[in-house]
Amino acid sequence: MRPNNNVGLFTNTAGSEFEGAFIDVKNGVVLDSSQKLYFSLYHAEGDSFSFQIKLEQSDQSAPDIFIQRRFKTSTWHSDSFDFSKAKIVGSEEPINAKGTYKRITIFFEGNELKSGEYHLDDIKGFIRTGGNQQNNGTPNYGKLVWADEFDYSGKPKSENWHHQVIAPNNGTWFNGELQHYTDKIDNSYVSDGTMKIVLKKERYTYANSTLDYTSARLNSKFAFTYGRVNVRAKIPAGNGVWPAIWTLGTNIGETGNYWGRDQNTVGWPKCGEIDIMESWGHNPRYVSSAVHTQARFGGVETGGTYLTDPYNDYHVYSLVWSPEKLLFFVDSIQNL
Repeated sequence: MRPNNNVGLFTNTAGSEFEGAFIDVKNGVVLDSSQKLYFSLYHAEGDSFSFQIKLEQSDQSAPDIFIQRRFKTSTWHSDSFDFSKAKIVGSEEPINAKGTYKRITIFFEGNELKSGEYHLDDIKGFIRTGGNQQNNGTPNYGKLVWADEFDYSGKPKSENWHHQVIAPNNGTWFNGELQHYTDKIDNSYVSDGTMKIVLKKERYTYANSTLDYTSARLNSKFAFTYGRVNVRAKIPAGNGVWPAIWTLGTNIGETGNYWGRDQNTVGWPKCGEIDIMESWGHNPRYVSSAVHTQARFGGVETGGTYLTDPYNDYHVYSLVWSPEKLLFFVDSIQNL
């Protein structure tokens, strides 16, 4: 089970073919911005079961729509439904769904008289949060939808963070990195209001691969399309370090990544990458941002700036992502 036990439990009694539950979302699930809904499933019995999400109450009076697939997992499994490939309730005609839906209805073993217990967690979609323009033309996303203020001590919250520890490149990490990433508390921990990510020189073996350093690589358990990201951080100095705050599409399908692999896996760079902040030890005080896409990836141009002391002073690194553009900022000053 999940460490915090804050998950949804669904119990089928086999008293009806459709035993389910619905969630009314105040601002609605917006399929115009992202047509995916993400979720995690667990079924202790480990046998094959069906899972259906139905979206209802469209703001455009569009028909109710659904997606249903079968799963077989006795451990927590993260996946997604792409509602550009949804079906219309009643006719089962395919539809590329758009608009905003106010109700999410969930069925396990729909259309079957089957009893059992099923667990659901981390259901996420794009919720409308604003998007009006500030006076300077920057989109204004003012509603906080996810945060970690690190007002606790110990390991990073498991409900917020996933440690990526499996080396995805045949036992090694991409870019010729010399460290293994671990979930050890001496590589990542929270104290005094901040999360520390610690690089250590130590010989460490994982899955028959031995490297001379350890550090931590954390995936946030939150997916979004469009909005503002603010990260307050100070970064390490020294030759060889390569700190980064970045995003990847959840459809990367990378081994060990929190979002796993599903039918939407496309790999890198097609999944997209947004680098909010990168810094290299061989270029002191310089911080940069960049974008990688299928059309342009690898040695792309970066926008950056030199800071007086990014190593001992905290700075706020920001991304503003709207349907029209990507903007990067350091301490609210646009990063060129």
